[in-house]
Amino acid sequence: SLAPSDSEVCDQVLYERFFRCEDLAKDLPPVVKAFKASPECESGARTETSVPSERPFEDDLTSLVPDPILLSSFVATHAAALKDGQEVDVMATLAHPDTEFSVRLVGGPSMQEVSGTASFEHETFYYQLGGDAVEIAHLPDCPPSLVEQGECMVVARGTSHTVTRPFGSIGLVIQQRRRDPPAPSA
Repeated sequence: SLAPSDSEVCDQVLYERFFRCEDLAKDLPPVVKAFKASPECESGARTETSVPSERPFEDDLTSLVPDPILLSSFVATHAAALKDGQEVDVMATLAHPDTEFSVRLVGGPSMQEVSGTASFEHETFYYQLGGDAVEIAHLPDCPPSLVEQGECMVVARGTSHTVTRPFGSIGLVIQQRRRDPPAPSA
């Protein structure tokens, strides 16, 4: 929350807490409840404990983030490659500084096999932008899931699956990249 330093501008952090969020519906309410019960909420003024002195991560204040893109224009620009069943790495194409996520457009006809190895530690988000339904086979003994235009699906981490895209299919695929642990210090 921001505290107004005058009647026009909110430029100071009023209250800040860090927490691990695995389930927003479960993990956020205790933080909001703590804020609502805080002297900061009651008074609208900061206290000595409003903002933790130690942060669990360092803010990146130097990277320049590119302007947002109009996805439909980006797809149109790369239509030929997508029509040939190719992948377009959105983040690399934009020279985006964030390397935490892989954001790709994938065209059809194509097939991608994703192995559920230890390096595949995060969920995969699929959104079908256009064309016919994409088949995602992810469970043995079950029929594949069909994801039609305008629909999305999340495949659980570590789940091997195969994505089959017919001609004319265009999908958005987002994965969090693996973070290797830091090397031990000598």
